[in-house]
Amino acid sequence: MTTARTDRLTGAANPHPTAGAVLLAALGKRGITPHSGYLGMSYVIPLNPSTPAAEVYNHPHLSVADRSPSVGHAPADHTGWIVWRHDERGEPVGDPLYLSGDGEPVDCAADSEVAADCIAQWVINPLLTAGAVLLAELAGRGITVHTDSVDASYVIPLNAATPARKVRDRWHLSVADRNGFVGQAPAGHTGWTVFLHDQEGVPMDDPLFITGDGGPVDCAADSNRAAQFIADWFTELPY
Repeated sequence: MTTARTDRLTGAANPHPTAGAVLLAALGKRGITPHSGYLGMSYVIPLNPSTPAAEVYNHPHLSVADRSPSVGHAPADHTGWIVWRHDERGEPVGDPLYLSGDGEPVDCAADSEVAADCIAQWVINPLLTAGAVLLAELAGRGITVHTDSVDASYVIPLNAATPARKVRDRWHLSVADRNGFVGQAPAGHTGWTVFLHDQEGVPMDDPLFITGDGGPVDCAADSNRAAQFIADWFTELPY
């Protein structure tokens, strides 16, 4: 018979003996049941719930693991969840949907809730990313946006007629999430940053716009604010 671990500080029974169990509980509240990943070091979530467990790696899926990587450690030792998209060959696709922590312990319960939200959002709408939310706000304001070579940020030329291949050789704005990419699920958004760059691509001074402190922020509201700031900034240019 398996018993719960004892809390190392209080001696009280811990109903969630591992960080993985905390995450499973958060996913279960959202109706998501993952499969155990390779060597039990991660969880695997098929994007088609009817996919048999034996075939999950041969179909598009998500993987979740601690940054360590592991799922069997104590919650107090949790260092942050990372969620990847994979294609039918098992290859990672694009940016992580969610990435937290910097190698040091983080609050396992809070982190698991945010990770579960990101996963649930993606399972429901696999095209919805924080970047897509921002792009919709910018498009609604008539702002031309280009992506960079690794989809880590968006580039907005000061002259909208600038060819895509030349945007980084002209004055431009860059927009990125504070975590360094734009492809994460909206629930994993940590705040937009906007920099002005010269024709050499060098950022000019401090960010023109920055939000968040490294933790999750409301993606819809933040994208609205960032897009409006950019639109207002362009209207104030002297040409």
